[in-house]
Order: sequence, then C-alpha cells, then structure tokens
Amino acid sequence: MPEIPKYTYSIKKIQQEDSEYKKQELTATTNSFEGLEQTTSYTIKVETKDKAGNVGSKQIEVTTQTVEVASGNIQTTTEVWDLTTHTASISINKAQEMGNNLQIQYQINGYEEGKWQTGTTVNGLKHEDMVYIRLWDGVNAGNYTSREIRDGQKPQDADISWTSGTTVSPGGEITVQVILRDNESGVNIVSSKWILTDSINPIGEDGNYTGSFIGNSTTQNITTSKSEPGTYFLHVLTQDKAGNKKETVYTQGITVGTSINDLKAGDYVRYDTGNNGIIICRVLYPANSEYGLQIITDQQVKNVSIGGNNWDTSKASYNNAIQILNKEAEIYVNKTYAYDGRCVGSIPTIQNRKFNNKNNASQAMFVLPDSYKMPYTWSSKDTGCYDQDNNYIIDETALRNANMSSAKTNYWFASRKIDTTERLVSFGFYVGGGSTSSGLHYSIFYIYSDGSINAYDSSTLGFKPCILLKSDVIKITGGNGTEANPYTLGI
Repeated sequence: MPEIPKYTYSIKKIQQEDSEYKKQELTATTNSFEGLEQTTSYTIKVETKDKAGNVGSKQIEVTTQTVEVASGNIQTTTEVWDLTTHTASISINKAQEMGNNLQIQYQINGYEEGKWQTGTTVNGLKHEDMVYIRLWDGVNAGNYTSREIRDGQKPQDADISWTSGTTVSPGGEITVQVILRDNESGVNIVSSKWILTDSINPIGEDGNYTGSFIGNSTTQNITTSKSEPGTYFLHVLTQDKAGNKKETVYTQGITVGTSINDLKAGDYVRYDTGNNGIIICRVLYPANSEYGLQIITDQQVKNVSIGGNNWDTSKASYNNAIQILNKEAEIYVNKTYAYDGRCVGSIPTIQNRKFNNKNNASQAMFVLPDSYKMPYTWSSKDTGCYDQDNNYIIDETALRNANMSSAKTNYWFASRKIDTTERLVSFGFYVGGGSTSSGLHYSIFYIYSDGSINAYDSSTLGFKPCILLKSDVIKITGGNGTEANPYTLGI
C-alpha cells in the first residue's frame, strides 16, 4: 500500500520574527487556521517530504481583515468565594444585543489557541489568577478582554479561648486555642503572628508580634508563660493569602499571679481602704478556712481610747468598749473588696454573718450565734461561767502560728472572754486579771510590742483591724506576697 504523504502547516505573526512557528502535521492538502487576530499579518508555510528525503515548501504572507463579530460589552460578576476551598467563582455575561450565535470562551492564566473553554461560569479561581475572555462565532473571535481575581477583604476575627484558665501562677504554663479565619483566599498560617502583652490596646498590623504559628491547620494551640505577675492580653495578627491583615485583641485577659485560694497566713497584702488610703496587711486566715479570707493590718493604723480604768468590772462598759473597737474597724471596710471588719481578738467566725444593728451595743460587727450573745450567765464565781467566748484564743493562735504576734507598739486585742479571778495561761499568754475579791471580769486585752498579752491597763492603745475580704470577687493582680512586694488586689 502506497505511503500517504504528510504536510506540515506553520504560521506565525510577521511582527514577531524571533518567535517560533505554530505547527500542525496533517495528511490533508488543505488546512484552516483558527484564532487569528484581526488586521494582523501572518507568515504561512507548508512543507512536505518525499521518500527520498527531499523537502518541498511554500510560504506566503497574509493579512487578516476586520470582522465584526459582535458589538457591545462583556461583563463579569464579583468574585464569590467558597469558604471550604477558598477559591472563587465568577460568571461571564454578554450584552443583550449580542447575537445568540456568539459563544463565550475563556482560559485561565494563559492565552493559547486550542485551550479556550466555552462557558459562562468559571470556578476554582485563586487570588491573582487572570481570566482571559473572548467571543467566538465558530470561525472568528473578537471582543477580547480579561479579568484579574482579587481578594481585597481583611480576614475575619480569630476565635480565642484560654485552655489553661484565666489565672496561672508566675512561670506557670499558659495555654490558649486560636482559630484563624478568612472567608476569601484563605489564611496564610506561616505569615500570621501573635503576642501576649500587658496592653489591651491594639498594637496594629505592623506591630512587633513575636509568636508564630506552624503547620497547615487554622486551629492552633499556643503554649507560653509569664514570670511577672499581672494581667495579659493575647493579640493575634491573621494574614490571608492575598496579604490582607487583621488584628484581633482578646479582651478577656489572663492573670498571672497567685490565686486568692493560694494565699496563706502571713502573706503580705496591699489593701485599698478607700477613703483612708492603702495600708499594708497580712493574711490572718486563708480563704479556705472556716472564717473566710481575713487580713490584719501589719502595723497599728491609729490610737483608740475606750474609756477609763474601771470599765472592766462593768458589763455595760465592756459592751461599749467592744462596740467602739469594732466600729473603728468598720471605717477601713472598702465594700469593693471586703464584706466587713472587726477588731483583732473579737469573734472571727463568719457563721450567720450579717450587718448588725449598730445601735445594739452588745453585738460586734460579726453576729454571734445566740449562745454567744451578751449577757452571759453563770451560777457562781466558784463554778465559773458557761457559754463563755474563748474565740480570742483563735486569733491569738493564728497570730503566733504566722509569727505575727510582735508589733511596733502596744495595741488593743478585743475579746468577749469572761474569766474568774484565777490567773489563767493559754498558749503562753497570760489572760484575765483583777484581784481575788473582784469576782468575774469582762476582759479586753492588749498586746505588748514584744507580742505578749495581758489584761487591760490603759485607756488609749494602738489599733489593728481585721478585714473579711470578698474572696469570691477579688483577684491578685500583682506582687509576690513578700514584705518588699506585697500582693495587690483587684476585681
């Protein structure tokens, strides 16, 4: 069977002498070239080869004419982004006056014959993709245009949540989950950043973000720490694949410092009394005690007079003295941070606590169960009293255990203790007093500057209130609990 000859048809623009011919090898003796531009000159060449290897060729030059394919415009719609694939879609429309025989053709990021696609919807587009568009009537093409895909929108706010809780100890592990979000071109994870700082104010898109994200997941878990007590805020800078940026500030801060429940007896606390300024106190009872979180001033805040030298044999005088001392404590109660106050040595229990009728001189700032209220009863001086209040011993013991008994000057130690004429010893403290002929005594004590305790013998002494703090409201915002750097309270 004789061999069928083959012909190579080539074409290129005359204006592009350095370009290569676009070639087609066919057996047909005729050929048509598609996709030629209007009013453009081309060189067309045909080559063939015989069995002996001899090559024959013919070359001509042609210039295309202007062909009115259509009139009017081609329009494209705004990008519609897919939230899952982060790719865009556009629709292509032609003007209504254009003929129905005209087809819309497009190709992405290229301009080559044979790669045009017919359709009016283009999917899977990315930021900076270029869509080339033309109209085609089956023979000729025209109305060439193009459309660049752009993501001009900022990313969405990141979702942020503390997974370590909102309070950690200095140097403790801080963990937080961040979900980066962008509804258009998608998150550029390696270009997104974060920083944990003590400022709640935005630091801006060009701020100094020191933390980075890794991997390819938009859900990121951060682990970090802070050694300095304080409140810190997470700033997240989300950057999308188009370079758009968005800062998210997580306004729910995390507190680095000791938890209120971790305060222990003897710790130093800076307490804001309100109108009477800031005083330095120490923890007398921790929050988990049966008495609630109570602090006592480290030094005497003032001198207080409670009457003459004969009051201790009179119940009325004694009740008046208790009321004076506890009313003095009330002056230092800042309702933002504290529930109530009392003079050290008086009832520390918070059982049945309520605000008292201040006209009732027999009640201290802390209401007592009925069995503890004045007046006490007794059968005789020989049997002593029953239902007596020994609660001053609780404060006495707490002060000793925390090494807080000593003071700069003598101070009042309020107590509802009723004792006999016998001199008693409790935890090494002498209590009671009076002569053997004076019967029962209602005793308020004072503390010597060396920490020892004895019965009343002066009408004016220093004063140290105890404050019951709102442990369910307040938090520690700074300090380390030492005398040089007391804890700072906040809400």
